[in-house]
Amino acid sequence: MTENNYQSPQRDKSEVYDDEPIDWAKYLKLAIQNWRKIAIVTFCFAVLSVVIALSQKRQYSVSVTLAPEIQGSARSSGSLGNIASMLGVNLGAGSSSADALNITIFPEIAKSTPFLTQLFDVELNPMPVLPKDKIEARRVLEGPLPSVKLFDFITHRNEEKGFVTKLKESIFGAPIEDPDYLKYDLSRLTREQSIVLQAMQKMINVSVDKKTAVTTVSVSMTDPLMCAQLADTVCRRLREYVYEYRTEKERNNFEYYSALCDSTYQKMVEAQAAYAESMDNNRSVILQKVSVRSQRLEQEASIASQVYQQMVQQRELSRAHLQEVKPVFAVVEPATLPQRPVNSRAKTCIIITFLGFALACAWFVVVSPWMKENIPDLIKTIKEEPKN
Repeated sequence: MTENNYQSPQRDKSEVYDDEPIDWAKYLKLAIQNWRKIAIVTFCFAVLSVVIALSQKRQYSVSVTLAPEIQGSARSSGSLGNIASMLGVNLGAGSSSADALNITIFPEIAKSTPFLTQLFDVELNPMPVLPKDKIEARRVLEGPLPSVKLFDFITHRNEEKGFVTKLKESIFGAPIEDPDYLKYDLSRLTREQSIVLQAMQKMINVSVDKKTAVTTVSVSMTDPLMCAQLADTVCRRLREYVYEYRTEKERNNFEYYSALCDSTYQKMVEAQAAYAESMDNNRSVILQKVSVRSQRLEQEASIASQVYQQMVQQRELSRAHLQEVKPVFAVVEPATLPQRPVNSRAKTCIIITFLGFALACAWFVVVSPWMKENIPDLIKTIKEEPKN
């Protein structure tokens, strides 16, 4: 029996890949050698960061938190069902809500064109220059302040024209401004109105927590006082929008019953007057036709009175139901004047300066030495290649 000697093939040294440790001392030495270049690049980025930070406008943000107020014990089952449908919750297993507007689509409402175009002419007060004295600053804020429309603030119509703009207008003439620039047609918005609409969509943000039904309205602007005022206005308009939708049917019913009350009251007065006049004129008459006519007038007056009482009752029931279906929102966190901007200039300077330092280190410590070591060999290899 022969023995088969099996010898495993030896691996080629080129196939053995050993993980070489990173030579940190080498990179540290390169960084020390090129510290002047790194410092110069970092200083240039620091100057650039200061220019960018001073040129950017400060942004302020205000958030308002709303929550639906539900009183299950004090409301009837119908009222609770209406509030639940407003929240997008179906209380009955087999019931279905005909309400097309619930709290889950509040973000879409706040971004919609009909809702935002109604805010074009909202009057807001820009933040005045406050004195250093706190008492005087409070008096300035509580006193009368100049107002500006939101549309004019976004299009910079309220700002004073610069030298370049004045020079351009003196040479080419001032453009003719449309006095009806705030009037809009939802199907045909002008270019300027479309730009303002897009700016407002970025400015206003509404989010809803589907579990707790808490709605958060956030507004970001360059003016802190206008930011707080616009956040409060958006919340009020949003509640009015929901109120108009949810009470439209009941308001129509109330107006219908109110008109019926007026007409039935007039008929009742006329019937009672005719009956009273008949009784006064035929007090001593004993004819049968007169008696029958008096009875008929009495019945008409009685029926008119009953109809009027029923219409009054229906009107009051409609008034009570109108108040019952009215959505109520509790303001958990109201709009307050922001004290600090959300985009800090110091943070911008630190980020840009650190970015310049990181790029300088990467270039002078890693990229530049690698290029010095490998590019000459690469060029030599390309030159030695035989030409076809």
